[in-house]
Amino acid sequence: MLSRAILSKIHHHLLTNDYIRHQHITEGDKHDVYVYLGKGPGDLTARHRHSNILRLSSAVEILHGQQYNRTPAHRLDAYVYQALNVATSAFDGADGSDIEDFRSLLMLESSINNTFCYCEQCPVGTTVLNHIHERAGELPRQLQGRVAQVGLGQEAKIFSLEQIWLDIPKVHIPDEDQPWDRWEELEHGQYRERCSSDCSNLDCSLHEDLQPWYHPLGNPDTTNWPYDVPDEYDYDSDGTDPDAENHYGLY
Repeated sequence: MLSRAILSKIHHHLLTNDYIRHQHITEGDKHDVYVYLGKGPGDLTARHRHSNILRLSSAVEILHGQQYNRTPAHRLDAYVYQALNVATSAFDGADGSDIEDFRSLLMLESSINNTFCYCEQCPVGTTVLNHIHERAGELPRQLQGRVAQVGLGQEAKIFSLEQIWLDIPKVHIPDEDQPWDRWEELEHGQYRERCSSDCSNLDCSLHEDLQPWYHPLGNPDTTNWPYDVPDEYDYDSDGTDPDAENHYGLY
């Protein structure tokens, strides 16, 4: 249920707000809209058909409602792990490479501007912030952002939150089932309960023991039905009540 709520909130925000700041813009399109740390993999267009592509930092901002550098540490960690839980994949905006095992990400207490990088390419004393600049030629906007580490128990990789892009599925989050959504109309004004509001399979195993019933008015009512239909009602073979006008004064 929590994952569905997160997906719904992110999807709703991207549909109703300025999407430009979340979208990935390829390197050749930067003359139109500049997106920092925004290089993507070669199949990004195909991914975008089924996913919302946004930064991990943007996902945190959507969930919290403020810039992620203003998010308390304990909430930031929770939002990061929730966003990673609903994502299907992730890539590094510095070079467009996929981030394998992205759900192993850990949030470190230090910031990117005072944490040393120990990769083979950087000289001793290089900070993670300088490492990002050397690799991508760009800097994140939050120079004191938290450090994210991927690769627990193996070769570790260090990122800033703004550098990580997530694929968040574009899915329809249905509203909570209403009582009238759980009943399907059959012929002659009959209604039968179904296992869910989107089930249309009459051979569904959950339908086998459910007997059709006739609604007194021939239409779903949201009040005390079908459980409180009076027993004394008699129905014709076509499912109509010959005495309906006496009971309801509607015919």
